[in-house]
Amino acid sequence: MTDFDKQLAAIAACLKDNTKKITLTGLTGSAGAYLLSRLLQVSGELFIAVTADSDAAEELLRELRFYAEKAEDILHFPAWDVTPLDAASPHANITGERLNTLFRLMSGQVRVVVTPYAAAVQKILPRQTLGNLAQYLVAGEQVPHHELLEK
Repeated sequence: MTDFDKQLAAIAACLKDNTKKITLTGLTGSAGAYLLSRLLQVSGELFIAVTADSDAAEELLRELRFYAEKAEDILHFPAWDVTPLDAASPHANITGERLNTLFRLMSGQVRVVVTPYAAAVQKILPRQTLGNLAQYLVAGEQVPHHELLEK
């Protein structure tokens, strides 16, 4: 077992013990993404990676997907591209990505969510409200008309 593997095991043990704060220093470049991808292999935990801004979130997302065994388990939760008082609506792609991430979180189909700080501090609908009001549709899927009207 290498020194890195020993340190990885120690970090995973801290996570299992619900250690409140774990400080890791000296991580540069994509080392943080590599470490998190390795933690995914030894831990069954859900990870929320909060970055300083949207650019850093997108970079971490790309790096994590490169290192991870299952890139589809790593999702992005972007911040809105408009402020609350703007007359414009958020871009449809951002709304769709946020809803997809929330639905996959509710169904346990995600291991890592990468989000900028601005998105992490924004209020979202409670889980039950979102589940009751929304219907997840996939292109080409047949859904009875009355089911959609009931929501």
